[in-house]
Amino acid sequence: YKKIIKKQFKIIELYKNKNFINEKLDAENFIKIIKIKNQNVIVDDYRLGCLWQRIISKKKNKITVIDDFENKKNYCDTYINYKPNLLKNTLDNKLFLNSNCQKLLGPEYSIIDCKKVFKKETKKFKIGFYFGGSGNFKNISKIIKEIIKKNFFSSREVEILIIKGLYSTGLRDIISLSKKHKIIKVLSPKTNLNHVLSSLDILLSSAGNIVYEASYYNIPTILFEITSNQLNKKEFMEKIGHFFILSKNDLCNYKKIAH
Repeated sequence: YKKIIKKQFKIIELYKNKNFINEKLDAENFIKIIKIKNQNVIVDDYRLGCLWQRIISKKKNKITVIDDFENKKNYCDTYINYKPNLLKNTLDNKLFLNSNCQKLLGPEYSIIDCKKVFKKETKKFKIGFYFGGSGNFKNISKIIKEIIKKNFFSSREVEILIIKGLYSTGLRDIISLSKKHKIIKVLSPKTNLNHVLSSLDILLSSAGNIVYEASYYNIPTILFEITSNQLNKKEFMEKIGHFFILSKNDLCNYKKIAH
Protein backbone atom coordinates (compact mmCIF):
# COMPACT_ATOMS: atom_id res chain seq x y z
CA TYR A 1 0.00 0.00 0.00
CA LYS A 2 2.79 2.43 0.94
CA LYS A 3 4.70 1.48 -2.21
CA ILE A 4 1.64 2.27 -4.32
CA ILE A 5 1.34 5.71 -2.73
CA LYS A 6 5.08 6.28 -3.15
CA LYS A 7 4.80 5.54 -6.88
CA GLN A 8 1.95 8.09 -7.02
CA PHE A 9 -0.63 5.67 -8.34
CA LYS A 10 -4.20 6.78 -7.89
CA ILE A 11 -6.07 4.78 -5.22
CA ILE A 12 -9.86 4.57 -5.54
CA GLU A 13 -11.91 3.11 -2.68
CA LEU A 14 -15.10 1.40 -3.79
CA TYR A 15 -16.52 1.35 -0.26
CA LYS A 16 -15.78 4.39 1.85
CA ASN A 17 -18.73 4.08 4.20
CA LYS A 18 -20.37 0.87 2.98
CA ASN A 19 -19.56 -2.83 3.05
CA PHE A 20 -19.27 -5.39 0.25
CA ILE A 21 -22.73 -6.84 -0.55
CA ASN A 22 -22.35 -9.16 -3.54
CA GLU A 23 -20.43 -9.76 -6.77
CA LYS A 24 -22.98 -8.13 -9.07
CA LEU A 25 -23.14 -4.85 -7.18
CA ASP A 26 -19.37 -4.81 -6.76
CA ALA A 27 -18.82 -5.30 -10.51
CA GLU A 28 -21.32 -2.59 -11.39
CA ASN A 29 -19.72 -0.24 -8.85
CA PHE A 30 -16.27 -1.09 -10.20
CA ILE A 31 -17.25 -0.29 -13.80
CA LYS A 32 -19.14 2.86 -12.84
CA ILE A 33 -16.26 4.35 -10.86
CA ILE A 34 -13.27 3.13 -12.87
CA LYS A 35 -14.94 3.54 -16.28
CA ILE A 36 -12.55 1.05 -17.81
CA LYS A 37 -12.70 -0.66 -21.18
CA ASN A 38 -10.18 -2.78 -23.08
CA GLN A 39 -7.97 -3.01 -19.99
CA ASN A 40 -6.13 -5.75 -18.10
CA VAL A 41 -7.81 -6.47 -14.78
CA ILE A 42 -6.06 -8.56 -12.10
CA VAL A 43 -8.34 -10.21 -9.53
CA ASP A 44 -7.13 -11.64 -6.21
CA ASP A 45 -10.20 -11.76 -3.99
CA TYR A 46 -12.09 -14.77 -2.65
CA ARG A 47 -15.37 -12.82 -2.81
CA LEU A 48 -15.21 -12.28 -6.56
CA GLY A 49 -16.01 -15.22 -8.81
CA CYS A 50 -17.52 -16.16 -12.12
CA LEU A 51 -20.39 -13.67 -12.08
CA TRP A 52 -18.08 -10.71 -11.36
CA GLN A 53 -15.67 -11.85 -14.08
CA ARG A 54 -18.41 -12.13 -16.70
CA ILE A 55 -19.72 -8.63 -16.01
CA ILE A 56 -16.25 -7.08 -16.25
CA SER A 57 -15.48 -9.10 -19.40
CA LYS A 58 -18.50 -7.61 -21.18
CA LYS A 59 -16.54 -4.35 -21.31
CA LYS A 60 -13.90 -6.18 -23.40
CA ASN A 61 -11.46 -6.29 -20.50
CA LYS A 62 -8.88 -9.07 -20.17
CA ILE A 63 -9.06 -10.73 -16.75
CA THR A 64 -6.24 -12.43 -14.85
CA VAL A 65 -7.33 -14.41 -11.78
CA ILE A 66 -4.96 -15.34 -8.95
CA ASP A 67 -6.47 -18.22 -6.98
CA ASP A 68 -5.63 -21.12 -4.67
CA PHE A 69 -8.81 -23.19 -4.87
CA GLU A 70 -9.11 -26.35 -6.95
CA ASN A 71 -12.87 -26.48 -7.47
CA LYS A 72 -13.93 -22.90 -8.21
CA LYS A 73 -15.38 -21.91 -11.59
CA ASN A 74 -13.83 -18.97 -13.42
CA TYR A 75 -14.44 -16.89 -16.51
CA CYS A 76 -11.07 -15.33 -17.24
CA ASP A 77 -8.33 -15.00 -19.84
CA THR A 78 -5.41 -15.99 -17.61
CA TYR A 79 -5.63 -18.15 -14.49
CA ILE A 80 -2.76 -18.43 -11.98
CA ASN A 81 -2.82 -21.08 -9.25
CA TYR A 82 0.48 -22.11 -7.68
CA LYS A 83 -0.67 -24.73 -5.19
CA PRO A 84 1.83 -27.61 -4.71
CA ASN A 85 -1.00 -30.06 -5.51
CA LEU A 86 -0.80 -28.86 -9.11
CA LEU A 87 2.79 -30.04 -9.58
CA LYS A 88 1.42 -33.17 -11.27
CA ASN A 89 -2.33 -32.73 -11.20
CA THR A 90 -4.30 -30.39 -13.41
CA LEU A 91 -7.69 -28.76 -12.95
CA ASP A 92 -10.90 -29.87 -14.60
CA ASN A 93 -11.46 -27.90 -17.81
CA LYS A 94 -15.14 -27.63 -16.88
CA LEU A 95 -14.10 -25.08 -14.23
CA PHE A 96 -13.02 -22.66 -16.97
CA LEU A 97 -16.01 -21.20 -18.77
CA ASN A 98 -13.78 -19.26 -21.14
CA SER A 99 -12.34 -21.96 -23.43
CA ASN A 100 -9.38 -19.76 -24.39
CA CYS A 101 -8.17 -19.35 -20.81
CA GLN A 102 -4.42 -19.69 -20.32
CA LYS A 103 -3.69 -21.71 -17.18
CA LEU A 104 -0.47 -21.23 -15.20
CA LEU A 105 -0.41 -24.00 -12.60
CA GLY A 106 2.06 -25.07 -9.92
CA PRO A 107 4.64 -23.53 -7.53
CA GLU A 108 6.86 -22.29 -10.37
CA TYR A 109 4.30 -19.52 -10.90
CA SER A 110 4.21 -18.44 -7.25
CA ILE A 111 4.24 -14.67 -6.86
CA ILE A 112 7.04 -13.90 -4.46
CA ASP A 113 9.81 -11.36 -4.31
CA CYS A 114 12.77 -13.37 -5.59
CA LYS A 115 15.42 -10.94 -4.42
CA LYS A 116 17.89 -13.10 -2.53
CA VAL A 117 18.80 -11.85 0.93
CA PHE A 118 21.72 -13.65 2.50
CA LYS A 119 21.47 -14.56 6.16
CA LYS A 120 23.79 -12.67 8.46
CA GLU A 121 25.83 -14.70 10.91
CA THR A 122 24.52 -14.27 14.43
CA LYS A 123 24.73 -16.10 17.74
CA LYS A 124 20.99 -15.84 18.20
CA PHE A 125 18.67 -18.70 17.34
CA LYS A 126 15.67 -16.98 15.73
CA ILE A 127 12.19 -18.50 15.88
CA GLY A 128 9.50 -16.90 13.74
CA PHE A 129 5.71 -17.11 14.03
CA TYR A 130 3.54 -16.00 11.11
CA PHE A 131 -0.16 -16.62 10.47
CA GLY A 132 -0.96 -14.56 7.41
CA GLY A 133 -2.47 -11.12 7.07
CA SER A 134 -5.44 -11.88 9.33
CA GLY A 135 -4.38 -14.93 11.33
CA ASN A 136 -5.26 -15.59 14.96
CA PHE A 137 -2.35 -15.88 17.43
CA LYS A 138 -4.54 -17.02 20.31
CA ASN A 139 -2.83 -20.41 20.81
CA ILE A 140 0.66 -19.20 19.98
CA SER A 141 1.20 -17.57 23.39
CA LYS A 142 0.95 -21.04 25.00
CA ILE A 143 3.66 -22.39 22.70
CA ILE A 144 5.91 -19.43 23.50
CA LYS A 145 5.34 -19.82 27.25
CA GLU A 146 6.33 -23.47 26.98
CA ILE A 147 9.51 -22.60 25.07
CA ILE A 148 10.48 -20.10 27.76
CA LYS A 149 9.51 -22.46 30.57
CA LYS A 150 11.60 -25.35 29.24
CA ASN A 151 14.52 -23.06 28.53
CA PHE A 152 15.53 -25.37 25.67
CA PHE A 153 18.23 -23.05 24.39
CA SER A 154 19.91 -22.13 27.66
CA SER A 155 23.32 -22.44 26.03
CA ARG A 156 22.35 -20.17 23.16
CA GLU A 157 20.63 -16.80 22.94
CA VAL A 158 17.14 -17.01 21.47
CA GLU A 159 14.95 -14.44 19.76
CA ILE A 160 11.26 -15.04 19.12
CA LEU A 161 9.82 -12.93 16.30
CA ILE A 162 6.07 -12.49 15.99
CA ILE A 163 5.36 -11.42 12.42
CA LYS A 164 1.86 -10.01 12.60
CA GLY A 165 -0.34 -9.19 9.63
CA LEU A 166 -2.39 -6.07 9.08
CA TYR A 167 -5.51 -7.74 10.50
CA SER A 168 -3.99 -10.24 12.94
CA THR A 169 -5.95 -11.04 16.11
CA GLY A 170 -5.33 -12.76 19.45
CA LEU A 171 -2.13 -10.84 20.18
CA ARG A 172 -2.96 -9.51 23.65
CA ASP A 173 -1.23 -12.31 25.61
CA ILE A 174 1.81 -12.21 23.33
CA ILE A 175 2.19 -8.46 23.74
CA SER A 176 2.02 -8.93 27.52
CA LEU A 177 4.69 -11.63 27.30
CA SER A 178 6.93 -9.39 25.18
CA LYS A 179 6.91 -6.81 27.98
CA LYS A 180 8.20 -9.43 30.43
CA HIS A 181 10.67 -11.17 28.13
CA LYS A 182 13.00 -9.17 25.92
CA ILE A 183 13.59 -12.15 23.65
CA ILE A 184 10.05 -11.73 22.25
CA LYS A 185 9.64 -9.09 19.57
CA VAL A 186 6.29 -8.25 17.97
CA LEU A 187 6.97 -6.87 14.50
CA SER A 188 4.69 -4.42 12.75
CA PRO A 189 2.96 -5.60 9.52
CA LYS A 190 5.36 -5.62 6.58
CA THR A 191 4.77 -5.66 2.83
CA ASN A 192 8.14 -7.34 2.29
CA LEU A 193 9.20 -10.18 4.59
CA ASN A 194 12.50 -10.98 2.87
CA HIS A 195 14.86 -9.68 5.54
CA VAL A 196 12.85 -11.18 8.39
CA LEU A 197 12.43 -14.59 6.76
CA SER A 198 16.05 -14.86 5.68
CA SER A 199 17.18 -14.30 9.28
CA LEU A 200 15.12 -17.16 10.77
CA ASP A 201 16.40 -20.53 11.96
CA ILE A 202 12.89 -21.97 12.11
CA LEU A 203 9.41 -20.76 11.19
CA LEU A 204 6.00 -21.79 12.58
CA SER A 205 3.27 -20.64 10.25
CA SER A 206 -0.10 -21.20 8.66
CA ALA A 207 0.23 -23.03 5.34
CA GLY A 208 -0.67 -20.02 3.19
CA ASN A 209 1.41 -18.24 0.56
CA ILE A 210 4.33 -18.02 2.97
CA VAL A 211 5.16 -21.66 2.09
CA TYR A 212 6.70 -20.50 -1.20
CA GLU A 213 8.92 -17.87 0.40
CA ALA A 214 9.95 -20.27 3.17
CA SER A 215 10.84 -22.79 0.47
CA TYR A 216 12.82 -20.19 -1.47
CA TYR A 217 14.85 -19.24 1.62
CA ASN A 218 15.21 -22.89 2.66
CA ILE A 219 13.82 -22.28 6.17
CA PRO A 220 12.93 -25.31 8.35
CA THR A 221 9.20 -24.82 8.81
CA ILE A 222 6.33 -26.26 10.84
CA LEU A 223 3.11 -25.56 8.95
CA PHE A 224 -0.50 -25.59 10.13
CA GLU A 225 -3.34 -26.05 7.66
CA ILE A 226 -5.76 -23.47 9.03
CA THR A 227 -8.25 -23.17 6.14
CA SER A 228 -9.50 -25.55 3.45
CA ASN A 229 -7.58 -23.82 0.65
CA GLN A 230 -4.32 -24.51 2.52
CA LEU A 231 -4.73 -28.27 2.18
CA ASN A 232 -2.12 -29.92 -0.03
CA LYS A 233 -0.98 -33.49 -0.50
CA LYS A 234 2.09 -34.17 1.64
CA GLU A 235 4.03 -35.68 -1.27
CA PHE A 236 3.83 -32.41 -3.19
CA MET A 237 4.66 -30.25 -0.19
CA GLU A 238 7.77 -32.38 0.31
CA LYS A 239 8.83 -31.61 -3.25
CA ILE A 240 9.11 -27.92 -2.35
CA GLY A 241 10.91 -28.67 0.92
CA HIS A 242 8.17 -28.86 3.58
CA PHE A 243 8.03 -31.99 5.74
CA PHE A 244 6.23 -30.91 8.94
CA ILE A 245 2.58 -30.21 8.14
CA LEU A 246 0.00 -30.28 10.91
CA SER A 247 -3.72 -29.56 11.20
CA LYS A 248 -5.34 -26.55 12.83
CA ASN A 249 -6.31 -28.69 15.83
CA ASP A 250 -2.65 -29.52 16.47
CA LEU A 251 -2.12 -25.94 17.65
CA CYS A 252 -3.74 -27.03 20.91
CA ASN A 253 -0.86 -29.48 21.50
CA TYR A 254 1.41 -26.64 22.50
CA LYS A 255 3.68 -28.81 24.69
CA LYS A 256 4.47 -31.20 21.85
CA ILE A 257 5.05 -28.32 19.42
CA ALA A 258 7.44 -26.61 21.86
CA HIS A 259 9.41 -29.86 22.15
